[in-house]
This record gives sequence, C-alpha cells and structure tokens, in this order.
Amino acid sequence: MDPISAIHHNDCMYIAHHLLTLGHQFRRGLPPPLNRGAATFVDLVPRLRRQGTEVFVGQVIRQRDLVLECLNTAEGK
Repeated sequence: MDPISAIHHNDCMYIAHHLLTLGHQFRRGLPPPLNRGAATFVDLVPRLRRQGTEVFVGQVIRQRDLVLECLNTAEGK
C-alpha cells in the first residue's frame, strides 16, 4: 500500500478534527463579533474528510485489483 495515501488520509482526519475546536480554542483572541462564537471552521470538515477518504479508498481499490490480478495469473499454482 502506498504510504503517502495513508498519511494523506490521516492528515485530513487530523486537520478536520482540529477544525471542529479551532474557533472555540482561539475565541478570546478574536475581535468582535467573532469572539462571540461566530467564528467556526466546521464547514470545511466534510470537504477535508471526503478528500482523505476518497484518496484512501482509491488506494484500497488499487491494492484489491492488484491482488486479484496476481491471483488470476497464478491459476491455482
């Protein structure tokens, strides 16, 4: 399996997780009206999760196809 796709997936999930809490974590340092809870980054979370998942699933499908190809060419040997 391509390690880059796994790293990309993990990075996307990590960043998406932190985007959920980023607005709350730095709320005190933001100017009004953003410091009243108006600043969030949750709208970016689905896009990031989808991107990480698509890359990972694509790699899994490529690996499955490679294994099936190897099994088909082995012809029971």
